[in-house]
Amino acid sequence: TSSPWWSVVASAAAGFFERAPSAPADPEHAKLEVVDIMSVAINWLRMMGETDNTIAELISERTARYIDPNAIMDKYQAKYGV
Repeated sequence: TSSPWWSVVASAAAGFFERAPSAPADPEHAKLEVVDIMSVAINWLRMMGETDNTIAELISERTARYIDPNAIMDKYQAKYGV
């Protein structure tokens, strides 16, 4: 059986955050890891039947809540300590 979509996304994100503190300071590699996490999440939305246009709308709506680029990072720092 397949894992629930959120567990796959969470696993991808957890892998990134586990490696981040000990990884060499390589901003390009970090960017690629984040894009991989985004790709997993977007592909799961597609598997759930969402169209690319709907996904783009969802992303736009969600990111509009975080105009300040530090707001989302502050949220996750406060909530999860990452």
